[in-house]
Amino acid sequence: MAVTASTQCAWGYGKKHEEMEEEKMKLSVPSKIVWIAALVNAVMALVGNFFSVPVLSPLAFYFMLIAYVMLVLGTLIKKM
Repeated sequence: MAVTASTQCAWGYGKKHEEMEEEKMKLSVPSKIVWIAALVNAVMALVGNFFSVPVLSPLAFYFMLIAYVMLVLGTLIKKM
């Protein structure tokens, strides 16, 4: 079976391939500031997890969660 441009995707609910291409998620590289801030949060989370630091240890999970969310948002939101 030859795949043509008019072949409809099963997961596209009846949309043609060209229409699916237009709806692709456009990702961008996070800015350097966002990447460094996420890295700092991740390092603080690791330090809080592996060492007993009174301020960081109880919040280690949240620091890592914030780092992940920052990278995801930095990838999804276009730079201005």
